[in-house]
Amino acid sequence: MTPDLLLRLRLLNQQVAPPTAPDAATLVAHLGAMQAQDYGQGLWAVGVRQPRATAASVAQALAERRLVRTWLLRGTLHLAAAADVRWLLALLAPRIIAACAPMYRQRELDAATISRSLAVLAGVLEGQPPQPRSALAQALQQAGIHTDGSRLTALLQRGVLEQLICPATRHGAEPTYALLDEWLPPAPAHPRPDAIAELARRYFRSHGPAAVADFGWWAGLPLGEARQGLEAVQAELQSVVVGGQTYWLPEVPAATAAPAACLLPGFDEYLLAYKDRSLVLDAPHAAAVMTSNGIFRPIIVVDGRVVGTWKRSPRGTAVELAPFAQVPVAAAAELAEAAAAFTAFWAEE
Repeated sequence: MTPDLLLRLRLLNQQVAPPTAPDAATLVAHLGAMQAQDYGQGLWAVGVRQPRATAASVAQALAERRLVRTWLLRGTLHLAAAADVRWLLALLAPRIIAACAPMYRQRELDAATISRSLAVLAGVLEGQPPQPRSALAQALQQAGIHTDGSRLTALLQRGVLEQLICPATRHGAEPTYALLDEWLPPAPAHPRPDAIAELARRYFRSHGPAAVADFGWWAGLPLGEARQGLEAVQAELQSVVVGGQTYWLPEVPAATAAPAACLLPGFDEYLLAYKDRSLVLDAPHAAAVMTSNGIFRPIIVVDGRVVGTWKRSPRGTAVELAPFAQVPVAAAAELAEAAAAFTAFWAEE
């Protein structure tokens, strides 16, 4: 397999080129989870993969509790199908909480303070409609718990990881929270080996061709558990070797059309979800796309490779492109169509 075909298959399996997802919840379940560190970029990550989606329709899926935007893989914000939230948290949260120990110490959040904070959050939210972040901050402060700096975010994240609270709808631009048991229905527990296998199945089906190290990095699992997950579903996959590296994928179709140029959001799965990004992004341009403080900028993708960045214009009515070099005429026309699709996606905002 050539690198070009590998990238074409990734775009196909991620449902970017062509976009084929029937609805937002089905798409996100297919991917396992979808990075949504930035709310608006997370909506567009769905929009670029789902024909006829709008920002309003994706937001409606969140409001209707078919999707949840919450802390999951690697302790970062993702979209997840509602039915997957509980088993994903059960699988991933213990390792994330352990990794957060230095951060808790830095913010003077000892076990007693965390326990008291979660009790305050539970008391404020029980039997109530979703409450805005600011109201939760006020309740904690009234209980003598400081919420300055990033302490509030750390406490809310911990409440999510403990399966106590759940991000709900947005109140304007402000997120709200509810008790998880009041926001989402019960769901069956997954034994840990089964959960790892299911996450591996979804990752390789939706992100393949990918290496086992890519899966381990994306999921935030130790490499040994990542290998166990792959072994559990290996019979459902095919393997290919590119540049001496073994990659796994659901199948190799007989033929694939050349992908159209596209405008992907910041933090998009197409770039972020792999430990090795060298096939997609040339090293000289990495700093223009991935900042030193962990920000992934929106990217221009032509023939499967990142060829520039883009941003929404200050007024939000147009797209400003910043290619690394001049793009071919055909790709420029496709990018103009992609920019028009982005503008239409936000038309009902």
